[in-house]
Amino acid sequence: MKLGGKARDVDSFVDQLKSEGEKVTSSDNMTHNKTTNNTPDIDMEPIHIVMSEEIVLHAGRDGGLQNMEIQGILKLRITDSDSGFIKIQVENTDTRPIQIQTHPNVDRELWKTKGQIGMKMNNKPFPHNTDVGVLKWRFHTVEDSFVPLSINCWPQDNGSGGCDVNIEYNLENITMELNEVVITIPLALGSPSPLINECEGTLDFTTRGIPDNFFPVCVSFTSSLPYCGLKVLGVVGNTDGAAVNFSQETLLKTNTYEIN
Repeated sequence: MKLGGKARDVDSFVDQLKSEGEKVTSSDNMTHNKTTNNTPDIDMEPIHIVMSEEIVLHAGRDGGLQNMEIQGILKLRITDSDSGFIKIQVENTDTRPIQIQTHPNVDRELWKTKGQIGMKMNNKPFPHNTDVGVLKWRFHTVEDSFVPLSINCWPQDNGSGGCDVNIEYNLENITMELNEVVITIPLALGSPSPLINECEGTLDFTTRGIPDNFFPVCVSFTSSLPYCGLKVLGVVGNTDGAAVNFSQETLLKTNTYEIN
């Protein structure tokens, strides 16, 4: 299912839940969801750039972010040995305290002054036929306002040997578009399939168990948009500064996204 883009609000997300069905996994079979890269194949140029990010998030069941970390890397793959004499122009529009680190063989002054990724020795090409990580970044926070997708799970004892469970979803960062969103809620061992009573802006169901049975709630998703504000603007040749054709792909995915 997809969250964001032209349908960023909760109702659109819930409509997709209706049509595709809730994913609810019993606690004895539940594993942390690891998202795979299902991005479509793209036509790769001799110069191909991959920007990838992973998010780790831990939040409390009573509210409040405990820890969130984004780790990103920019990888370069050159398949033509004559195409290695280049510089990559990168724009950083992020105002958050992101830690950025260049590869030891990358010219740090060039990065600091011009936002370009190039070799320290201008007459030396980037390696070819291998994936080379040339730039890394990291963002760490405990501020709730930076959470991309908030999940609130409210299980309450109904006095009949079961729980009434209410789940709320909200895409907090409306500039993001999340794909393949999966929310996994554990159930008590041997519990029957939950009874879905209402699905308008929130998800409500009733099933057997006690409140502690419904945690941790695990979330997985992907996005073709990065979380941090880094963007490749172009690639130029070392000698003449002329623009060079390149291809690129971007993937954000969850490593751990857990409410406990």
